[in-house]
Amino acid sequence: MEKVSIIVPIYNVEKYLKECLDSIINQTYKNIEILLINDGSPDNSKKIMEYYKKKDDRILCYYKENGGLSDARNFGLDKATGNYITFVDSDDYIDRNYIEKLYNQIKKDNSKISQCGFYDITDKGNILKSTFYKTIKKINKLDYIYQTYDKYNGENVVTWNKMYDKSIFDDIRFPYGKIHEDEFVIHKIIDKVDFISIVNEPLYYYRKNENSIMGKKYSIKRLDIIDAFEIKIKFYEENNYDILIINKVKEFYIEILLTTYINSRKYISNKKINKNIANKIKFLRKNFKISNRKLRIKISMFYISPTLYYNIIQLRKKIERKK
Repeated sequence: MEKVSIIVPIYNVEKYLKECLDSIINQTYKNIEILLINDGSPDNSKKIMEYYKKKDDRILCYYKENGGLSDARNFGLDKATGNYITFVDSDDYIDRNYIEKLYNQIKKDNSKISQCGFYDITDKGNILKSTFYKTIKKINKLDYIYQTYDKYNGENVVTWNKMYDKSIFDDIRFPYGKIHEDEFVIHKIIDKVDFISIVNEPLYYYRKNENSIMGKKYSIKRLDIIDAFEIKIKFYEENNYDILIINKVKEFYIEILLTTYINSRKYISNKKINKNIANKIKFLRKNFKISNRKLRIKISMFYISPTLYYNIIQLRKKIERKK
């Protein structure tokens, strides 16, 4: 049995940490090292970490100054000694068979990445929905990328529902200080493999936590998603990916820009920022042929008048809330 390194960044999660760690130490696959990275957390997470360290000698505790989720993951990657890597966010938890099933699928397929589905759960742990591939057992890289920007974005773009051959991260690290950190690296990760192994089960429990990075009030940091997509598109173009894939990513990017414009205008109210986003949308409309009819209509409406588009979207949301 090869060793699997489980990297757990920790910051202000004392409310959920025990559930997370219990799910990890009770894995059916036993040859694991559990790297707990305390990212300068001011709560009682340290006490919980030390308690579990005494309870299970596979646990390694590290303490560092606050640098954000990406920095904590990178710290864990530098310390990991396993043959395989997986990430578990400390407000989430995993099925007891999570490691075993992902590992077995990698070995069965002779692959470098395996992926499972996940449950969205509430703050109290109630299941909202499950998300997973229902029939596919193995998917080639190009189809996987296309599916990421078609109907499986949730499963594919995140890094925490997967197991990786450690060698994948030899020259890949998460971007310091950014949110949407997975969007900055997932294309580089998938580029390193020929196919992805799929476990057709939701084995990861992803908590919709209002105190998490993505649960907090909308801020200028959310605009990191724009940088991520521009880097991603440039990567696909420079590495001569199929034009169908590049166009699919661009269409998804336009949807992201339209949504970001609405949120930025509503919550940030910075005319310079909003104008910059609007100019990006207009540039893409002029220089890129959009195949999606609904998207063409939306972007044409936006092109005529961003303000009118904003008001229509806000009115539509208001009507939907009243239903």
